[in-house]
Amino acid sequence: MDKVFKRVFRKLRSLLPWYARQRRKSGRKSDQTFPAQLGPLSLIRAGVIPNPEEPVIVAAMRNEAKALVEFFDHYRKLKVRNFVFVDNESTDDSVGICNAQEDLNVTIYSTSQLYRESRSGLDWTNAIIEHLSRIDDYWILFVDLDEHLVFPGFEEISLRKLAWYLRKHRYDALFTPMVDMYPNADIHSPDYDNSFASSKYYDASGYAFGKAARFPLFQLTGGARRRYLEDSRISLKKVAFFNTSSKSLPEISAHAYTLRMELAPVTGALLHYKFAASFVEKVSSEITEKRRTQAQDYELYNKQLSRVCNLYDETISHEFTGSLSLMEDNIMWVNPGFLNHFGKHMSAEMKERAQALSAKDVDRSLDQLFDIMPVFSSSSARY
Repeated sequence: MDKVFKRVFRKLRSLLPWYARQRRKSGRKSDQTFPAQLGPLSLIRAGVIPNPEEPVIVAAMRNEAKALVEFFDHYRKLKVRNFVFVDNESTDDSVGICNAQEDLNVTIYSTSQLYRESRSGLDWTNAIIEHLSRIDDYWILFVDLDEHLVFPGFEEISLRKLAWYLRKHRYDALFTPMVDMYPNADIHSPDYDNSFASSKYYDASGYAFGKAARFPLFQLTGGARRRYLEDSRISLKKVAFFNTSSKSLPEISAHAYTLRMELAPVTGALLHYKFAASFVEKVSSEITEKRRTQAQDYELYNKQLSRVCNLYDETISHEFTGSLSLMEDNIMWVNPGFLNHFGKHMSAEMKERAQALSAKDVDRSLDQLFDIMPVFSSSSARY
């Protein structure tokens, strides 16, 4: 009898978010649009307000034409169609490329406010996130243009299906650590291929966890940028995919949030292509324009450009070939409940190898996190 009661209770509990959405929709105007002015932001391309069941990518940009093509290609593969950009006076064809995506629902705001005066663009993106949250509960992917989200089985599973899974189990967010990607090449060579596709290597080891004051309540360091800059302060922790129902907003980019959220026990990762596209030109531009509050980081990049030409290290560099790469290196984690839910969408080989990982290395990694991060709980790990 107790088991029956628990099953009924879980079913009713899972319906609460749906019931809340229906209540909100009943009072929602069908002609709801993005406002022409949103604080310092001016609307220059109006998309439609997205369906709350579909994830929305929110990003700020300036002169990202070289990154945008691969950005759109990647997220098309995840079946994402809703994008809201804030353009900060781009002088290249960034806006034109966004306008050309006729198959996607793209909204563009523009602002002339200095990047460093907007908390590194956070005030702009938070204004958009808050506006959407007043309309409904949305799943937001808050990323930079050089960040590509991946998660276990992303090759076959859309971001919308992932959002549905997280909502069903009442998780607010997905932990998405940054994984610095780099090529096996001399970045000063005239033959250097600066495409994202050529940056297919990452550090498979050298990562460390510690405690932190802001949510999520831990710190993660390591990766290629730490080696490159010889700086232990480089933070890799990010919670880039979250639901607005938590009422939590990014406080320091996606590295820290204003309120605690319920993180899923499965994790994703942000493939961070810092050293691709126009890295050398961007370093020079940031130093000259002094747009960022963390301009000292780019001074360090510039200093190291003359010293380090190739980040590839055969002792720690692994090639990214898919989600299993990060799972086998214990950088991205999956749990049995996730595999049970999405197993039918995965190839037989991926499911078999992922199941072996979920029963072995992943459990140990989550246990280590449980000790320092109270947002994970033994009950949530069941699903």
